[in-house]
Amino acid sequence: MVGLSALLPVGGGGATQRHQHQPTGYTLPSQLLPTTRSALLDSILAVSRKASPQSVLINQFNPTTTTSNTPTPPLEQLSWSGSTVTWSKGGATYRSFSFTQHHQPVIQALFAYWPPPAPPSTPTPQPSTSQTRLDDASTFGPFHPSPPPPWTDDPLALPTTPTPSQPTADPSLQRYLVVFLADVAYAYPPSGGAIPFQLPFHLKRAWPMDHGILLERAAEGDELFHPTSVAEMATLYSLLDPTDEIKVVSSTSSLANLFPSSSTTPPPPPTAEGPSLPFQDLSERLIFASDRTDGSEPLLVTSNAQQGKISVWAYARVPPSIIEEEAAAAPTSDKGKGKEREILSPSLSRHSHHPDRSNTSATTNTTTLNGSSKRKRPSFAGPSSHPPVSLGDRDRSQTSRRISISGVGGVGGGGVGSTSFGGAGGASQEADLLEALGEQMSRTTSAMSSSMNAADRRTSVTRNELSITMDRMALGQGSRDGLGLGTLGGEMDREATIFFANEGEERGMVSDVLCAKVWEIDLASAGSDVLTSATCHIFDTRPSSTASPSSTLSIHLPTSSTLLLLSISRTALGSLHLTPLQQLHATAHSTALVTRPNVLDLVFRTPEGGFAVVTAEGRTEELATPPLPPGRKVVNIQGDGSRDLLLTLDDGSRHLSTAPRLPEGVTRRCLEALSLVLPLDEFAGLQRDVRERRKGEVDWEAFGRVLEGLFGGEEGEKGEKDPYAVFLDSTSREAMADPLFATLRTSSSPSSTFSSPPPPSSAAPSNTHLQAIVWTLHLVAQDAKLEKTREGEWVQVARLVRRLSERMGLRYWSDAYRRSLGETARGDDSVPDTSPSTLLNRVPSDLLQSLHSLLRGVPETPPSLSQISATLSLTPSFFYGLIDPLSLTSQLYSLYSLLACPPSSLEKGPSTTLTRAQSTVRAIVAFGWDAARIDRLAVGVALPLREAIRMCQFDAPLEMSSKAFELIRRPDLARQTGGKEVMRRSGNKLQTPPKPLAIDAIIERTKNGVPVDDPPTTRSADEEMSTGPKAERFNEDRRLEEVTRMLQYSEPVTIASERTLDQLTPNVQQNLLGSLSNRTLALPIGFGMFTYRTRSKISSESVPIPRINTSARILPMPSPVAYIEKEPRDAPGGNQDRFEWPEFHSGVAAALQLQVHSTGFDSSQISFNKPAELDSKHAGFLMGLGLVGQISSMVFNQAFEYLKMKHDPTSIGLLLGLAVTYIGTGDPKVTSLISVHLAALHPPHSSPLNVSGITQAAGLVGIGLLYLGTQRRTLADIMIRELCSIKVTAIEDPPACREAYALSAGFAFGMIMLGSGKSAASTPGEVDLLRTFRALILGESNHPLPGATPSLNITDVNITSSAATMAVGLMYLRTERQDVADLLEIPDTARRLDYVRSDLLLLRTLARSIIRWETIQSSKAWVEGHVPRFIVESLEAKASKGQGLDADLDVARWNIIAGACFAIGLKFAGTATAEAHGTLIHFLDRLTRTAYVKAPTIQGKIKRDAIRCCLSVVAMALAMVMAGTGELNVLRRLRVAHGHFGEGVTYGTHLASHMALGLLLVGSGRYTLGTSNSAIAALLLAFYPAFPSSPSENRAHLQAYRHLWTLAIEPRCLEARDVDTNEPTFLPIRLRLAEKGSTELRAKQLVAPTLIPELRLINTIQVDTPRYWGFSLHLASNPAHLASFLKEGTLYVKRRTGHLSYAQDTRGIRSIFTKSKSETGSSVIDFGEAARILSPSAAGLKDFVSFFSEDVEAKAAVAQLTRPSMNGGGGDGSRKRPTTPPTSFEAFAASVLLECLTKDKRDTVAVYLALYHAHRLLSLPTLSPLALLALEQIEFILDFYGVGGPFSTLFSKPRSSSSSSKSSSPREALIQPTFLDHVSTTTTSLARSPLLSDPELAVALRSYLLYSTWPSTNPDVAARLSIYLVDSGAPDLPSLEKLRELVLSAKKRAEEAGMGSEEVETSVGLLMRGTKKIVESAGKKAWKGEFGEVAARVWLEVDV
Repeated sequence: MVGLSALLPVGGGGATQRHQHQPTGYTLPSQLLPTTRSALLDSILAVSRKASPQSVLINQFNPTTTTSNTPTPPLEQLSWSGSTVTWSKGGATYRSFSFTQHHQPVIQALFAYWPPPAPPSTPTPQPSTSQTRLDDASTFGPFHPSPPPPWTDDPLALPTTPTPSQPTADPSLQRYLVVFLADVAYAYPPSGGAIPFQLPFHLKRAWPMDHGILLERAAEGDELFHPTSVAEMATLYSLLDPTDEIKVVSSTSSLANLFPSSSTTPPPPPTAEGPSLPFQDLSERLIFASDRTDGSEPLLVTSNAQQGKISVWAYARVPPSIIEEEAAAAPTSDKGKGKEREILSPSLSRHSHHPDRSNTSATTNTTTLNGSSKRKRPSFAGPSSHPPVSLGDRDRSQTSRRISISGVGGVGGGGVGSTSFGGAGGASQEADLLEALGEQMSRTTSAMSSSMNAADRRTSVTRNELSITMDRMALGQGSRDGLGLGTLGGEMDREATIFFANEGEERGMVSDVLCAKVWEIDLASAGSDVLTSATCHIFDTRPSSTASPSSTLSIHLPTSSTLLLLSISRTALGSLHLTPLQQLHATAHSTALVTRPNVLDLVFRTPEGGFAVVTAEGRTEELATPPLPPGRKVVNIQGDGSRDLLLTLDDGSRHLSTAPRLPEGVTRRCLEALSLVLPLDEFAGLQRDVRERRKGEVDWEAFGRVLEGLFGGEEGEKGEKDPYAVFLDSTSREAMADPLFATLRTSSSPSSTFSSPPPPSSAAPSNTHLQAIVWTLHLVAQDAKLEKTREGEWVQVARLVRRLSERMGLRYWSDAYRRSLGETARGDDSVPDTSPSTLLNRVPSDLLQSLHSLLRGVPETPPSLSQISATLSLTPSFFYGLIDPLSLTSQLYSLYSLLACPPSSLEKGPSTTLTRAQSTVRAIVAFGWDAARIDRLAVGVALPLREAIRMCQFDAPLEMSSKAFELIRRPDLARQTGGKEVMRRSGNKLQTPPKPLAIDAIIERTKNGVPVDDPPTTRSADEEMSTGPKAERFNEDRRLEEVTRMLQYSEPVTIASERTLDQLTPNVQQNLLGSLSNRTLALPIGFGMFTYRTRSKISSESVPIPRINTSARILPMPSPVAYIEKEPRDAPGGNQDRFEWPEFHSGVAAALQLQVHSTGFDSSQISFNKPAELDSKHAGFLMGLGLVGQISSMVFNQAFEYLKMKHDPTSIGLLLGLAVTYIGTGDPKVTSLISVHLAALHPPHSSPLNVSGITQAAGLVGIGLLYLGTQRRTLADIMIRELCSIKVTAIEDPPACREAYALSAGFAFGMIMLGSGKSAASTPGEVDLLRTFRALILGESNHPLPGATPSLNITDVNITSSAATMAVGLMYLRTERQDVADLLEIPDTARRLDYVRSDLLLLRTLARSIIRWETIQSSKAWVEGHVPRFIVESLEAKASKGQGLDADLDVARWNIIAGACFAIGLKFAGTATAEAHGTLIHFLDRLTRTAYVKAPTIQGKIKRDAIRCCLSVVAMALAMVMAGTGELNVLRRLRVAHGHFGEGVTYGTHLASHMALGLLLVGSGRYTLGTSNSAIAALLLAFYPAFPSSPSENRAHLQAYRHLWTLAIEPRCLEARDVDTNEPTFLPIRLRLAEKGSTELRAKQLVAPTLIPELRLINTIQVDTPRYWGFSLHLASNPAHLASFLKEGTLYVKRRTGHLSYAQDTRGIRSIFTKSKSETGSSVIDFGEAARILSPSAAGLKDFVSFFSEDVEAKAAVAQLTRPSMNGGGGDGSRKRPTTPPTSFEAFAASVLLECLTKDKRDTVAVYLALYHAHRLLSLPTLSPLALLALEQIEFILDFYGVGGPFSTLFSKPRSSSSSSKSSSPREALIQPTFLDHVSTTTTSLARSPLLSDPELAVALRSYLLYSTWPSTNPDVAARLSIYLVDSGAPDLPSLEKLRELVLSAKKRAEEAGMGSEEVETSVGLLMRGTKKIVESAGKKAWKGEFGEVAARVWLEVDV
């Protein structure tokens, strides 16, 4: 009898802990946060004292995770009252929710399992007619980020593709808390937030399923007055996703394929037969729904009080596609439409006519909680019918069951015909129940089918229709304003929650869940009150005798105290079959883990007041009644599937009771193994006996005594009763009511459970069962032998098996176990085996021998429990469910088979040592093992696996998982392939507490503003030497500091002056500062380039934007002088604020510094940084956020607030920022926002647009960026019309910015049509287009231009020429179209040159070059080849004559050269090509000499300005080529240019030189430029050669465009980081580069950190140093490698032990391999004095580990080994002691530690220590069984590494060519060979030396060899004999006897032949050696040669 523990009252102070355990994942609205009102506290206390009907216990049972070794999870309960929900755990309030603001009561709360919430939107928008993306390699580079989701202000945006309903259970389901109110429900996912969904009907009750929930509708309207009628709407619905629709649950005739076979891939969906109809009977009430958390069957139980029936239904989730296909195929009917409208009317009237305002607000408030929620609302329609679903013929006889007393056995097939069902309410009720069970149930299918045909079918709106509707709402269609700003109101949102199909639409009803009736019972004669409170449970879910799962269903009728038990089984067709088991009398029942840790039992209370438990197949056992308060009795039992039960007493109080503790450890493992072998009857009796006997004994002792009793042994005397139990039993009944005493009775004492009378003794088991027990326990013992943490368990089981085998007369088995245990014999061993009829093997199998044979290539069948049951013809009970107590055995067999499998068994290519090792490692990871799990294995068994791991450590493929990399000790590869960053260890030394600061140091720190707690920044010389410089770029010079000094603009600068202090008058000072201010104002753009993405942390405060400081210190003046700005002069329409655009650039630079990641910059942070009044700095900040892709979080209304202020810099920054963020996507929302600012996109005759010209120009470029590369001809034609509309005018209007507008239109056209003109066929209307461009460029056209009036067709070519040139160049980029390039002609005569401006020559040369991209060369000849011949000849002629050069020709020449140089800069951008660098620096020097000359004349100054413009272009081209390199020659020249200020040096000149300077070190040298099409377009627009003369000028080119260089940036700085410290490190790498036009790969060696070439050129990146573990990234052939590299661009490497980093040891002279042996110690390892003499010194070992290893465990071990006993002094040096030599263990450990760390095999330390421990066990005077177990492992290791052993064939081979090591020598073993020889020698000596010194042992060996007798008196002799036999490899006893028989027979024949003694010995020796070879050839382990000689000598001495 099982007992329940004492009761623990529930409630009390639990409510005070309501907030102590709240998980951090939830983010709840204020109205849902726990309230602190006392009313709630009072209600919780009331609920805790009195059972409330509005509470439910939540089933938390999980059969895969609940074990007896883990603590039982606390009892969970959800209770609700009014508008409050309380979630409690273990009786304490865990969380509470208040819904008072909704003014609705809580209907119900439950937990449901649904898929995790989808992200707010998909990462890649789907293309549509309004959104297209051309994202190929030529348009965008490899580092181009994924586009953001479409811009929307919907906080719960819909995903592009709805998530379909899954027909099968998803393993990634999450548990949601669901709270149902009157009209709305809230689902709370574990990730936080809330997902609301509307309820289209009054909810009666909700039921959780394994996936989703069932919703039962309550009666409404007229249904309340006619409850017996058929409802107009369905009464049962399902919801499989909180964001999906609520759908009708339909019933059908039968369901099959409910349980598809796991071998079928993909598994077939469930199939239905017959018509499907909704549940419409109002009297049909759902009383139970299986949630299948314990693997039970999908069942529903309903009761019909009107008909007096209880029905059981099987349900299944079906794929929507099947139902929809059937519905589409079903014939439609025109009848019943009016009726259908009537059916839908209740829902319409409820939600459309009476909307709930509070409900709408609740939905609106909660939708902003979590962006992960999806805005899907359930649509609902209540159809009256469903089309027939005919999916195959099935046997309909299984739809319902007719139960009769005489035919139960036949129907059920369970052989329970004698079982009677009766009630407890009297003889009449019992008779009624019996009569009801015998009645024949009538089938109603035909009537239902006829009504089905007459009904109409209609489906609810599909998810796609809902998505389209919501998408339209999100896009702002039909909104209140023309721009689409704002969102739909709450009323419209609410109206959109329910959709109905049009009246003319006829579709089939969509159901996610179908049901079929499988059993029914008619209880009408028993009275209608019997069904009112029926409850159900499913328990005993486990495999049946046919190995298919089965369960038991209980139906409890409380009014009649009847408990019906039904057996649930599965048929071959995949349907369910129910069979009545028995009827019991019960007043209450629930499920709990009483007798089994993973399978539920049923606990019930009998009418007499007792308790009982139902276990497997209806077996009933009594339970001891728990102590109750006097006069109280239990009225209800509740459980949550754990070991806890909540008992409700008759006074309303509730008490918590816990089931007794289950057997654990070895006892539990043995019982689990036996449950998989023994039949149910035998095992149930066995476990019951063990459970009863263990009340007074230890688990294992009770188990052993029970088994010995079964085997005929004498059971031991029962122990005395525990004093603790005596004390509790003697306590008075009055004391039991005391709460303290109740707590005392819940003690964990073994005797705290209540005793019960012993069960009747079972019959004696058969011999077959006894054999099964012995065999099973033997396998358990062998499994325990594999794990060193279970050695004690092995000893226990082995001794039990020995005793049981002796009792059965299994002499060979008992001998084998005596030999393993080394224990004396008991009884007479000379008798033969007394069980000759046994089916067992003659000797027990040896698992180590089988594993050894596997390694030698001999296939072995792993032992299994199923083999036992099959051999002995037993039907296993599966009492504990599906478990595998011998999982370790089967897993090791699998691993060893993979490790030694023959080549023919592998499917993927030939088998090699490396492939087998990799397969083994993958299997280890698949088993869920890690390094700690392998450490727990026996030392010998784990060594082959360690060797496989070691091999993979050297040759690790990057396709392994991160867990596999962690297993093979390659954290670098785990991190490289996307694994999580592990906890880092800082520094190379163990952390020590900081020393306290002195008072003067504290004062000094306080003065300097340094926190006192900060550690000191100074380090000792040793620390400086050990750490070295940081591994960063440019760490050897101060170029970064120098560039920072030049580009900073927030501090006053210092300039030198030739004037004296007296000559520096205020006027002179202001003149100097005025010239200097132009340079200062031009700095922010370059500063933004230099600091690009260098600020990793985003502060919670506002982002600081530096203020531009124009003051300076003029030497020799002592202090800075402020520059006094003059009042801006009045200029027609111009804004003369010099600081407006420099401050704009400063704001952009501040935003570009941010290194934001996935978290992003949300709209609240944007608002937080918004100033009170808009200024240019914030405008630039907005554009900078857009450039880094962080402005997409801005909501639409927020953008509208910015734009309505008409602040030009803000409008420009916002429009360009949004366009860059959504570049190439054509986002409709951004398009509409930009179109508002463009008159060209407005309809004709629209009102004038009040937008400035520069804002409209920025809008054109924004459109071009937004549609980059999309080839949208409609927009491109608009840009052409805008160019053609620019006419010649007599009066220029500066605010119109005609030139900038035209240039913007040209660039916009080029970007839209980027690279699209590859051929005339690819560009429709190309002839007319080129004719238009010729007119715009050259002014030559006889045809009307698009959009122009013929009479006014006078285009201003001076303005349109440059814009059209750029448009043509971009459209035909890389097309190699010579015909188009000829359109951009360079004048070939002086006369034609007079008609072309010099700056246009630059643009034409540039455009011609990028069109013919492949012809661009980096040579000087190619550059000079562009200059027309007549210009060269004219200039050379004048130069030879000594005449001055013609200014016009000279300027033309330099513009052409500058254009060619610009083209070189574009093609070779970011490549740092030496030839391009030399060419550009050559022309830069020439232009510098030409530009900086005195120009006394006006013409000379004009020429000088033009030449300086060319100089700026060449400087930027040079910076593009050398971008990110920081090359010193370029830096020196740019530093000289930075120093030039004064006359002739304009703001534009400074702007160009500082942009070049920032680009040279862009991102502080961590970034460079790409050459994709989008990058070329961005560089052209950013570095366009039209530089402003003043800071406020935007006439020809908007200054905001200068920041678009960010679109060309690529993070190609390859950095290496030490994976252990996460610190950057220097790393030599080797690149394999693909040469264009060649298949050969070129090698290039670099040292990281460094810039690398473009990724398209890189084939492989390889670690090229012996200091770090090597690997290769194959970027060209492996997409996974490329993806992981693009993610971070960092190589994570692991330093090999014994080496220092390159920062610490540049030349490699301080590694461990350069040390002498006197410094590091010898590599000799043994157990004796040699290790003590040659062990490393304490100081040397400590220095080695301190410098060369980052292993914390190794440092701790060294700290222990170098304690004062080794170094001869105290730890503080205050007291010296004489130096003592290290002990043998210290010397051994030090040598092992040095050996393993030097060779990077730290895990092998445990192997060495285990061998040392085994040696110590064998050396002890008294041997234990553990010594024999250790000896077996030693022998396994020695045989594995021996000559010809498995290691030599499996591992000792040269490494593959892919290895980073250049050595081809065989790989050495993990264990040092010399140490293995030493182990072998010492072990043999310890095993054989006692034979010479102990005569009794010699006699015992002789007796064993001659008579097979085992020592029975002296345990030490028995142990020594076992040691000798194991060490010698003696064969088992039957083989030994057979061998003895052969020897004696050979001796007899020899003697009969007259041979002499020597000849006989020779003949016997040949016989022994031949037999040994035969054994070895079979892959078995044979005896050692000495044992054969000893045995033969003993046998030859016997007389035959």
